[in-house]
Amino acid sequence: MTEVRLNVLGGFGLRVDGQEGPPLPRKTRALLAVLAVDRGRPMARERVAELLWPNSGPKQIQGSLREALYSLRRPLRGRQVVVSQDGALALGQDVATDVEEFERQALAEDLAGLHQAARAYAGPLLAGFPQLDEDFADWLALSRDVLERKALAVLGRIGDLCTATGDAAGALEAAERMFAIDPLREEIHGRLLAV
Repeated sequence: MTEVRLNVLGGFGLRVDGQEGPPLPRKTRALLAVLAVDRGRPMARERVAELLWPNSGPKQIQGSLREALYSLRRPLRGRQVVVSQDGALALGQDVATDVEEFERQALAEDLAGLHQAARAYAGPLLAGFPQLDEDFADWLALSRDVLERKALAVLGRIGDLCTATGDAAGALEAAERMFAIDPLREEIHGRLLAV
């Protein structure tokens, strides 16, 4: 079976069967990122259009969306990367994403699962991604914030578990990683000083 892996945490990456995927236009990459973050909730085509082509008319939007989807179909023949469901778009079931892995592992109660979540969070959503329209920038800022808060919560739980078991090095590592994500939080400074 063909494996498609989409990474959007810490930057954008697409791998197909273990190899780097084809180069894609930035709006197509943005479309994939939006669908990865909203995985499990098919997104109405109108909402996609608002995010990616906010100042375009209906015909231009339809053509731009068709072009974005075609740019995926052509190099990824036979792979259902984006599917249409009742007028909405979603990632195909065979597409694995780092966001999905992070969110699944973030629910873990054990240290091993939480460490997997921390590894899956490779950095801010679409780090280094080129600027698009204001609506997309707003969506990106909000989505980044949500994911960063989840990452901080995971790292905080790791730090607490390490502290409870006497693993000062593990607690310090978690606090340092929290500091790298958000150096302005007072709670994180307290964690660094407590270790």
